Amino acid sequence: MGITIVGNRGILQLVYSSIDAEVMDNAMTYFFLSALSYPFLAVYNSGAALFRSQGNSKVSMYTAFIVNVINVVFNALFIYGFNWGVAGAGIASLIARATAAVVVMVLLRNEQNPIYVRQLHRIRPHFQTIRRILHIGVPTGLENGIFQIGKILVATQVAGFGTAAIAANAVASSMAGFQCIPGNGISLAIITVVGQCVGADRYDEARYYVKKLFKYSYLILIGLNLIMFAAYPLILGLYNLQSETEAVAWNLCIAHGIGACTLWAMSFSLPNVLRAAGDVRYTMIVSVVSMWVFRIMLCMGFSYFTDLGIYGVWIAMFADWACRSTCFIWRYRSNRWQGKRAIE
Repeated sequence: MGITIVGNRGILQLVYSSIDAEVMDNAMTYFFLSALSYPFLAVYNSGAALFRSQGNSKVSMYTAFIVNVINVVFNALFIYGFNWGVAGAGIASLIARATAAVVVMVLLRNEQNPIYVRQLHRIRPHFQTIRRILHIGVPTGLENGIFQIGKILVATQVAGFGTAAIAANAVASSMAGFQCIPGNGISLAIITVVGQCVGADRYDEARYYVKKLFKYSYLILIGLNLIMFAAYPLILGLYNLQSETEAVAWNLCIAHGIGACTLWAMSFSLPNVLRAAGDVRYTMIVSVVSMWVFRIMLCMGFSYFTDLGIYGVWIAMFADWACRSTCFIWRYRSNRWQGKRAIE
């Protein structure tokens, strides 16, 4: 939060150096308000993870539902009622994330939970436990951090393709989030299920549930994306895009939907199986190398040496997925992830 607030304009100019002054001012406003919510988001994510580790994923689902309703209501009130513009959107998100943090902390105080949190002022560091947490958290955090840096670098390439490409990419990216919602849900479930099986040394049971969860994931992903394919003319019409921009967004949405139904689960759900078993270094190395070689270097190659434009960015992303999938499938089938328990 501190780095983002201090480096607000500098960070945005580094990524989007050629945008209009009005757009930059709005971006700075939203970036500042978004940064204020980072601590709340961290508290919520940590609390939700505690509930999922206990096998209680309903808490995070209900909390997310309530928070999103709050976010939508306040967005409508601040943007259309008070005419606060982008500041209204940022304040609404801040209120929603703060609410999520408060709700999850209140629920964690319930002593009927297998794990509950009370009297925070009496908590003292337990360095052996901290070391175990960092053994998993540091590689995973580095992986996610480098992944986000890579996305920023890719965003700089997109910014150079013009306003139409930026708009099409933004719309397609928002649709991409919906296309992968079932996979994200299964990915979280995999961490809890596999982690409990590995902790009990039941690797055969872990493999059984992995197959079962992946089957459900693919079935739901395919069903959802077929529905979205049929609804895209209506959905894209809501954005009031120019015909050229809408055509590009349509192509990107279709391409991403196909990728979501084929490569996405193996790229992002399967590594969670390895992480749950404590095999975090391999996933970090594969993710970082694949990101830089394919998503970044290949993207830059397409940008400088071809006329693919925004399509080159997405082709590079699919190449990254293909590389990740191949490496993670090999690792899983080799059984080298077994015996790498997170907690000894």
